[in-house]
Amino acid sequence: MDVEKKMEFIRTQLAQVAALQAVAERRQARSDVLLNRAIRLAVREARQERKKRRETGQKWDDYFTRLAAAQLLTQEALKRFIEERRRGNGKA
Repeated sequence: MDVEKKMEFIRTQLAQVAALQAVAERRQARSDVLLNRAIRLAVREARQERKKRRETGQKWDDYFTRLAAAQLLTQEALKRFIEERRRGNGKA
């Protein structure tokens, strides 16, 4: 009889372990789904951010190009103004 009690105890323990393992496997499957979703969202966000930075960088490049061109025009105009003043054209 003692053997039968031990066998029943072992069966009960195995059933509990199997139930716990099933719960753990369901949790793991859910975690895998959530992790995959989080990774997909992170990749999508990183791509969008990269695209946004490229577009913003291009806008800044265009802005600085226009600014440099305006600076050159201003320097040329100032140079002409100074030369005219030196020649006396600017005296009243």
